[in-house]
Amino acid sequence: MDRKTLIAIGLCFVIFLGWQKLYIEPRLESQKMAQSAAPSTTAAKPEQPAAASQPAGAVQANAPSKAQPVAPSQVPFEQKTLETGTGVARIGNANRVFTGWELHGYRTGISGQAAAVDLKSVTHQDGEVEIAFDDPNYAYLSNVRGTLAQTPSGVVWTYEDDKIKLVREVTGAVSQASAGLRILAQFKAAPPKYAFISMTAQGADKDPEAQDR
Repeated sequence: MDRKTLIAIGLCFVIFLGWQKLYIEPRLESQKMAQSAAPSTTAAKPEQPAAASQPAGAVQANAPSKAQPVAPSQVPFEQKTLETGTGVARIGNANRVFTGWELHGYRTGISGQAAAVDLKSVTHQDGEVEIAFDDPNYAYLSNVRGTLAQTPSGVVWTYEDDKIKLVREVTGAVSQASAGLRILAQFKAAPPKYAFISMTAQGADKDPEAQDR
C-alpha cells in the first residue's frame, strides 16, 4: 500500500470522527434535553378509594333481588258458554282458553246412542289454546286463574299481578261457524322477547296409531 493511499484512509478516518463529534453527538444531546424538559403526558392513575365496611345485611339489601314467581291463584275453576254456529263453546278461567266445544249434529260413532263430538273427544285433553312466553320469569302464568265476564259479544278473561296484565277476549255468534280470540298483554316489568300461542292434540290412550299434532 503506497503512501497516498494511507494518507487518504487517514483523512477519511479524521473526517468520520469529526462528523461524529461535531454533528451527530450534539444533535443527540439536544434531543435528550428537549425530551427531559417536556412535561409528562402520562396521567397518574387515581388511587382507588378503600371500600367502606358495611354489615353483611346492608350489602344484601343493596344487591338486586331476583323476581320471585307469583304463587298460583287459588281462585276456583269457572267456565262460561258461548253459542256459535257449530255448537256451544266453553271458556274457562285457567290457562287454557277453551275447556270444551260441543258440536251440533256430529257423533263419535254411527250409532244413535254414540256420544256427541266435543273438544275432548278430538284433542284427548281437557282444554285447548294457551299462551306462553320465552322468559322463565313468566312461566308461573300457566298455573294462574283469572276472572271471567260475559259480554254481549262473548266472554272476557282477565288476570293481573305486579308484573303483567293479561286479557283474553273470545267473541262469537250463532251466525258464525267460528270464534274469534284476542289476547292483550300489558307488561309492568321487563317484557319477554317472544310469546307463543299453542294448539295441541294428543293421541288416545287405546289408539297406538294416533299421532300428536
